[in-house]
Amino acid sequence: MAKSVPLWLKLTVLTVLSAHLAFAIFTVESIGNKIPIADEWHPRLNADLAVRIANGQFNVDDLFATYRGHRLLTSLSLTALNTLLFRYDPRFEMWISAGLLVLNFSLTALLMRWLLGGQSPRLFWLSLIPVAALTFSGRNWIAWVWGVMTVWQFAVVLTLLAILIALRWRLSWRTTLLLTVLCTLVSFSFGAGVLAFGVVGMVLFTRRERHLGRWAVFGAAALFCSAALFVGERQAASSLTISPLANLLSISWILGAVQLSVPRSGVTAAWTVEYNHYLSVAFQVFCVAIAIFALNAWRLRRVAAPKLIAPSTLVLWSLGFALAISLTRGNEITTTFQADYYTPLQVQFWLGCLSASFLALQHFPKRALAFLNSLFIAFVTATHVAFTVTAFVQVITPQYVHMALADMRECALTALLRNDSCRTFRILPQAPYETAYQLARLRLSVFSDVAREPVTLALAFVPLHDADSAAHAFEVSDKGEHILFQRTTRLMQSLALPDLPDYRFTLRGALTADAACAEQSVKARLIVDDGETQRVAVERTVTADLVPFAFDLTDWRGRAFSLLYEVDTSKPLTCGHVLWANPRIELSQADFAEEERK
Repeated sequence: MAKSVPLWLKLTVLTVLSAHLAFAIFTVESIGNKIPIADEWHPRLNADLAVRIANGQFNVDDLFATYRGHRLLTSLSLTALNTLLFRYDPRFEMWISAGLLVLNFSLTALLMRWLLGGQSPRLFWLSLIPVAALTFSGRNWIAWVWGVMTVWQFAVVLTLLAILIALRWRLSWRTTLLLTVLCTLVSFSFGAGVLAFGVVGMVLFTRRERHLGRWAVFGAAALFCSAALFVGERQAASSLTISPLANLLSISWILGAVQLSVPRSGVTAAWTVEYNHYLSVAFQVFCVAIAIFALNAWRLRRVAAPKLIAPSTLVLWSLGFALAISLTRGNEITTTFQADYYTPLQVQFWLGCLSASFLALQHFPKRALAFLNSLFIAFVTATHVAFTVTAFVQVITPQYVHMALADMRECALTALLRNDSCRTFRILPQAPYETAYQLARLRLSVFSDVAREPVTLALAFVPLHDADSAAHAFEVSDKGEHILFQRTTRLMQSLALPDLPDYRFTLRGALTADAACAEQSVKARLIVDDGETQRVAVERTVTADLVPFAFDLTDWRGRAFSLLYEVDTSKPLTCGHVLWANPRIELSQADFAEEERK
């Protein structure tokens, strides 16, 4: 086989695969963060599970938490292991996601080898290029840096493994039990994972497996897992489910959009700028793909019927998955169809269509059908290579990243001060203050190494006279800083520091005034008031120079207090303003702070 494959083709395959792997590694290293984000903050999910394990409160039931139709057994098991080994570092789960993509590619490559390798080794090696481009598509990159999203990769890998076993192994009791376990695990990854039972069952039925006892075991497990779809999990959510035509349209959008959009950035081609036009193109792309697949299946039904099972299985599985999205998330269909965290499952549709195209090229190499399939393969491959290049540009150009993952660390720590400005938390029903506090107290996740990277927490102001004062963004030393322009005699800010005995809190900032205020001999004062006592943190006559200040707030750990910003002058304040530059609280480990002071 090796002699019949040209060296340039092997090098091309290895180059494409290596480039995509390098992109995955670079993505995790560059924007991967140690802080949980988005769904991982919900009760009973990753961050909360890490706290329970560290507190010795872990219960096996915690691994079977249900969330929005997901039963996160595989993902939460990974989080449990992560907590025990790495003090809950979400980057560990990101690396697992990248590793699962490698497994996904390997299993798909085995499938393609079974389809093509024996008779057409060159075609097999050529097929690995689009398989790599699809599996490691740039649409996947956001999932690599979201630990909780490993649930999708588990579902794909386990289902592909089950399909391969069902295709290649004789059905025995051991095989039946193994397939049952694999499909059950898929169901625990995602409610619609019960589709794995359907596609594996289709493979077994097509192979004429007729043992009633083994079918009974397999079928009973499928019924058991199906029950979760109707008891306690998310049901049809909108009028979209009433119309079969609407469901068909949503399926076409969900699967067709995979060829159009890059994650978190909308669309990349000029002809997809208009939203309605985008839906139209997604529908047309899906129709072309399904038409080519149907044509190939019709031509191959006699010459390659046994091998046609594999492409058909992948296509039907993805169609069923898209239908499940339409039925359960109909009210969100306008955004769901291009949601990148579904990409690992959506991609299987295109892999199924492509595998049928390569099979047709093998059996009909010199006909018009071969030319049509070659165009289709080239289009899909080029699209996803372009997605990866575009996503790489996003990763190295932070202003184009929809959600700045590097800021998640500061967002979580800011929550300790009851600051609601972080959008990471605003998407949740309520900000997970208690979970963030517990992570800090137990030194889990990012809090375990805060001594080496002290964190500054921006303060949100509550002026006593809104009409006379405002907070703005201001450029200082080419870095965006939070500036308070005080135009009243008194402003107040309420805070509550968490009771973290291993951490030190330092109030930092700088003070200046415009020239008119400097001439007026304005005295600025910052007071810490806990309702019983007051302590002056800063008191000085302001000048036009920007003078920094620092005040130790460690004695206020575990207490609520207010910061009072006062301006005192012998005359009415007729000057422009007093400027408090970037007032913030710095959080660091106490022993580290002591060493720095010495």
